[in-house]
Parts: sequence; structure tokens; C-alpha cells
Amino acid sequence: MFFHIAFCSAKNLLIRSTHSFSKNKILCCAALIVLLSGNLHAACHTVTPSGSGSGTGADWNNALANLPATLTRGDIYYLADGSYGSYTFSQSGTAAVEIRKAQTYDNCTSTGWNASTMGSAQAVFATNRQFSILSAGLIINGNGQQTTQGCGGAVGNDPTAKLTTPADCGIKVDNSASGNTDGISDGANAVPFTLKYVEYYGSGNATTENYLIRADNSPGATLQHMYLHRFGSVCVVVGGASNFVFTDNYMFRNQVTVGSDPAHGQCLESGGDSGHFTVARNVFRDLGGTAIMMAWVGSGQVENGPYLYYDNLIWNTPGFTPAFPSANGLLACINGFTCNGVTMSANTIVGMPSGAQTGIDSETGGNFTVQNNIWYSDAVIGDLATGGTFTEDHNSYLASGTSCPSGTANVCNSGSANPFTSWTTGNFTPASDGSNWNNRASLGAPYNVDAEGNTFTTDRGAFQFGAASSQLQPPINLSFTAQ
Repeated sequence: MFFHIAFCSAKNLLIRSTHSFSKNKILCCAALIVLLSGNLHAACHTVTPSGSGSGTGADWNNALANLPATLTRGDIYYLADGSYGSYTFSQSGTAAVEIRKAQTYDNCTSTGWNASTMGSAQAVFATNRQFSILSAGLIINGNGQQTTQGCGGAVGNDPTAKLTTPADCGIKVDNSASGNTDGISDGANAVPFTLKYVEYYGSGNATTENYLIRADNSPGATLQHMYLHRFGSVCVVVGGASNFVFTDNYMFRNQVTVGSDPAHGQCLESGGDSGHFTVARNVFRDLGGTAIMMAWVGSGQVENGPYLYYDNLIWNTPGFTPAFPSANGLLACINGFTCNGVTMSANTIVGMPSGAQTGIDSETGGNFTVQNNIWYSDAVIGDLATGGTFTEDHNSYLASGTSCPSGTANVCNSGSANPFTSWTTGNFTPASDGSNWNNRASLGAPYNVDAEGNTFTTDRGAFQFGAASSQLQPPINLSFTAQ
């Protein structure tokens, strides 16, 4: 039995706080793994597609055949490689229960374990709807170890390509044949759930595959280290949600096929929510539609946040043009919505094509803080709409047109050299500590650490030039959760 003991400040206590953090990218916590003897709380169960032996799940010689209809709360169900049917989680109770991919380094028991057939590939769910999460507390964990965005290894230039290390995205939702909407859904049941190290491979049809994941009304959905690629329109619907954490994910190309009646696209879509959103250290690549990161659409309401968007990378593959370039920017507070408490800090926006708006569209009001971002080689400069109050300073608009948004200490240089090591191949670390991007506003946590976990000292955008790893802070408070 393992316990994960995290020493945290009150300001960054839990992963569902607004100041979230992810594996090996801890902002203020020193993680300590302690091995304790004995079975203290959780039991583990083994699962294969066809089962084995007596089918009790006690070991791999006697594995359960698929996931049982009712899971024991507090326990962990380890999945071997193979193809599984769709699964509905609907049962009483609130204690967490985990569906976890078995790996060579974590597989419940060595009895009957065969790494080559059980822990070298993925557990694949390919029947629509792949997961219905109708009760609180479910954790779906592919059990990977990648610390950079996404899972499954380096991403090339083809969104249909197989992963280089598929086992790292241990659980795969394959919606490519079904092509239907809502592959993972909470059915608007207002339940918290967690997804991590999960690959979602879509059909790419913007008409039939409107939404990948629904977290409607969820009081605490957490999505981390996911790889979503070749999908229809919207990554996650978050209407009515609160305490939403979306970190360290990689999204690669939506609206591949337009279809007969294409839906508007945006990675996150809200028709009204309760705020406390953290969207950090993600890659948004080749996305189109209404907005890139998030849009508030529907019947106008007043949204009071906080909404934190930081250390994200938004870019477009050279030579690729989305079917519908982002019409309303990176963030779109439209259709009568008023959005308050929106912060956009230390993001990097590069190579956006003609017609793609790259700023914030606020039609009616609200308040926004925009600091320490870099726009480079974008066809349209990142203008901010005038509806609302904007605090805008210390941003760099480089090789992105001749106009310059107002604000303190902004840098606008239409002839700027490329600031990045090799952005066309996906390397967005600064090539130097150049004057066009090295005068950042000094900010406190969580905005003082870059997308790789390094302490910011000078640079704008998502990465600090020549940084050493950030230092862990001493413990203030203590919490622990069984793993």
C-alpha cells in the first residue's frame, strides 16, 4: 500500500484548488512517497477483457472478466491490455474508486502477471458511449509517467499517427469508428470525477462528434495529461461546473471533417458556470471554431470566476489552415455574457493563420487581466475587445502586424526575430534572453513558474530562458490521499 503525502501551503492545498499543479510540476508542494506495510484502506482487483481462472480479481491468474457493474468504493481496479466494452458508473456512495491501467511498475500483484501481454499496450474502450460517469468519485487513470504535456511520447505533425509510447496513455477512448458525441459524459449529474493519462482519438467530424467530454454541473472535474486528437469540435462542456482543473493536456486538431452541419468549436464550452477554473500548461494546436481555449455561449449571464489561464501554448502547424479559424479569439465571452475575474498570463501564441483572432472577445463587460504573454508570427494581432475593463501590461507582440494594443510596458515589433529555439518543430523555449521578451512583470504564485516547472526570472511567454528547475518550498500544511 502506498500513500502519497503532500506538504502544501494553504494557498495551494488541493489539486482542485484554483492554483493547481500536476505530476513532477509542483508549484509549492514537496511530494513524498512512503511505503507502508499492510493493507490499510484500498484493495486492488485485476481485470482483463476475458477474465481468467476463478474470475475473482484476486490476482492475474484469476482476473475479473471486464469491469463489474458495481465497483467497491475505495478500491482500485487494474486493467490489462486489450479491448473493453463501454462502462457505466452509477452507484451509491461518494468515496473515490479508481480504474487504473496496469503497468510494469504498478500492477496490483505479481502473481500471474505477464508484462508483454498485460502491460505493454493500452486498455481500449471503443464502443460509444465509452464512459458514463453518473455517480461521484470515479478516477480513470491511464497510469502514465510523462511529465510534459499530454501522454504517450513526442507528437509529430500527423494527428492521426499512433503514439510513440502508447502504454503511457494507458487508457484509450477510440471514437474514430463510432463518431458519435459525448464519449465520456457525466450526464449533467453534478458529480466530481478525474481523468488522467487518457488518449481520446476522435472521428474528426464536426457535425456528429460535437463534444468529446461532458462535465456539466460537475463540482470538481479534473483532467490532466490527456492527449485529445483528430476530434470533432469541443473538448469539454463545462456548463454549470465549478472547481474545474484542466492541466498538462495536449489537444491536436479539431474539425478535420466538416460534415453537413458543423458545430462551433472551442476546447472548453460553458453555457454558464460557477467559476474557479484553472487551465494551465496545455498545448492547443491546430484548433478552430468560435474560440481556441474557451467560449461562454448561450443565454447571457454574469460569470464571476476566477478563471486562470497560464503557461499555455497555442500554435498552428506551419502550412495548415483550420476549416474555421478562431472567429472570436482565444477566449470568447459572448452572447450577452459578462465575465469577471479572468486572468491570462504567460501564454505563448504562435503561427496563427489568416482569419484567426488571437485576443479576447468580450462583448458586454467584465474584467480581464492580460500579462506576460507572447504573440509571434500571427496573421492577426491579439487585440482585446472593448467590452469590459482590461488590465493589460508586459506583453510582446512580435512579427504579428503593425498595430499595437494599448498597455503598460508592451513590446510591439513587427520586424522581430524569431524568439524561439525551433517553433516549427515544436520547441518553444526562448533561444535567447532577448530584449523583446525579457521584461516580464514579477508575479506571485501560480504565475511565477513556467510550463516546465522552472522559476520565471525575466521572460514572457510560457517558458523561461536558461532556467534551472524551480525549488520546492518547505511544508506548511499536510494532506494525504491513498494511491
